[in-house]
Amino acid sequence: MSTSAVDEETEGWKTRSDFILATIGATIGVGSIWKFPYEMGSNGGGAFVLVYLLGLVLVVVSLMLAEFAIGNRGRGDAAKSIEAVASEEGVTRRWGLFGLLGAATSFLILTFYAVIGGWTLAYAYHTLVNGLADEPGALTSRFDDLMASLGRMSFFQVIFIVAVAMVVTRGA
Repeated sequence: MSTSAVDEETEGWKTRSDFILATIGATIGVGSIWKFPYEMGSNGGGAFVLVYLLGLVLVVVSLMLAEFAIGNRGRGDAAKSIEAVASEEGVTRRWGLFGLLGAATSFLILTFYAVIGGWTLAYAYHTLVNGLADEPGALTSRFDDLMASLGRMSFFQVIFIVAVAMVVTRGA
């Protein structure tokens, strides 16, 4: 029996909590976690948090619910579900192109996260080997050295991608 969070027999989620946690993770994303403290400090602290949460509820949750509804009604991947719903409503099936655009956008976002993940692994390795940098100039120097070494950046990015693939394959 697989340890995957996705039930292989029905191609659905094993538990509702697996689905909810995966959806929350995809909705919030690394970008929010990575830059959130900086944005909060630069833009008013608690007031920023209120605007951020309001934006999540009004925009992100609304879009997520729309995606759920389209996927549930269309019973396919993004492009096929949008095509099916459009066809049922008597409009052009070309709406499926928006599903393809969404998939392409997700791929581009993934490539960005893979680069950032590789940088993070490189920094973590460098810190373990050489210790923390204690002055801003040293941090800039580390970043410049990393950017100058395509081989080193590629190595850590590949490690990140392989680690992510292993996690996704296991479903853990």
